[in-house]
Formats: sequence, structure tokens, C-alpha cells
Amino acid sequence: MVSMFRSAAGKYPNLDEFVKAEISQRVKARVGAETKSWDELFTVMAGYVGKKPDDPNVKVVESYLASLLQAPGATTPPTTLTTPTSPPQVTTPAPEAVRGGERLTWGVILSVVAIVIIVLGALIVGLLVMRR
Repeated sequence: MVSMFRSAAGKYPNLDEFVKAEISQRVKARVGAETKSWDELFTVMAGYVGKKPDDPNVKVVESYLASLLQAPGATTPPTTLTTPTSPPQVTTPAPEAVRGGERLTWGVILSVVAIVIIVLGALIVGLLVMRR
């Protein structure tokens, strides 16, 4: 996706033209939604991932992708973008979730060890029975 945006740098007079020419049909084929402008594209894409278009994380992605469409050597993006006023929210998992993940990991490891011990025990018993 990034290479597609970079290869289109400087080809279109604005972001809406880029969406109409390069993105609209792809979004329609994958998501089933018609997008005719840059704003519509990010409204659809934000909803697709369960976010709102004004979410700071969505704005960061929008700004980054718009910057890829700049012509080489250009000093301003092809359209005016709003920069989020607050940094993106980073959520850390609750300690219970971390412990749950650790329990799951250890449960898998112990299960594998138990299966290996049972298989080895069965092989040893089988060899002893065959020797008699």
C-alpha cells in the first residue's frame, strides 16, 4: 500500500483525485463502499476498523499517507491536513490480562512437556514388553 501511494506522488492535483483514480474501485471491491473523496475514504476505513474518523490514530495514518503523495521535493502536502492536538492514546494491558496470557503460555508449555513424557513412557514400556 505504501509503495502504491509513493508511486502516485505528484501525479494528481489533490487527494480527492487520487482517491477517484487509484483507490475508489479497490475499496468498493473489498469493502463494498463507494469513496469519492479523501474524507470519505477515511470515514469508511475508520469505520472498517471500528474507529471514528476523528480518532487521533486515524488522523496520524491519514497524515502519513497524505505525506506519501507529496511530489518529490515538495514542501507541503497536496492538501491541508489537521494534526491531532493530543498524542495518540497508548493502552497497556491490565495486569490480569498479562497474567492470563502468561498462564496460557505456561499451560501450553506444560501440556507439551506432559505429552512428551507420556509418549516417552509408552515407548519405554513398549520396549520392555517386547524384550521379555
